[in-house]
Amino acid sequence: MRAATARGGWSGELYNRRKDGTDFLLALTTAPVRDSEGRVIALMGVSSDITERRRGEEQTRLLQETLRRAETMSALGAVVAGVAHEVRNPLFAISATVDALEARFGPQPAYARYTDTLRQEVNRLSRTSPTASRCPSMTASIRCAATGSDSSATNSTAIRPITSPGSRAPTSAIAAGLA
Repeated sequence: MRAATARGGWSGELYNRRKDGTDFLLALTTAPVRDSEGRVIALMGVSSDITERRRGEEQTRLLQETLRRAETMSALGAVVAGVAHEVRNPLFAISATVDALEARFGPQPAYARYTDTLRQEVNRLSRTSPTASRCPSMTASIRCAATGSDSSATNSTAIRPITSPGSRAPTSAIAAGLA
């Protein structure tokens, strides 16, 4: 530091110790004091305790890191919800179509193997989806994925047959809160 000061000054940070024995961070800037012949006869310096500023900077850095992690988790949650939605849509369509076929034509023994397989696969895939742990049934899972609520909510979404105007046989539809 003396050599740098002799060349024209020094600026930096260093730790110092108070009389009570605690360390503190110090910003120091020095400059040489020269005599009339240009020889360095003294050092002049300005110092400032920057301990609190550094703590604030560190706290800001930690908060920014926490915010970045929270934003990452939020984005990941949105992706998971999107994937769950994309999985649920075809599963619901398959389930609704099987319901509609059985509602319109009644149980057909010749096709029972196929409808049973479709229902088993829909149920299996529903159990492996991200919302399956919170929402045991398929329709409850759809509601959970859409609203973020759990399966014990009072307003339920159910698949039930309804009759559309001008048709003789019921078709399958979503009846929100009407089941």
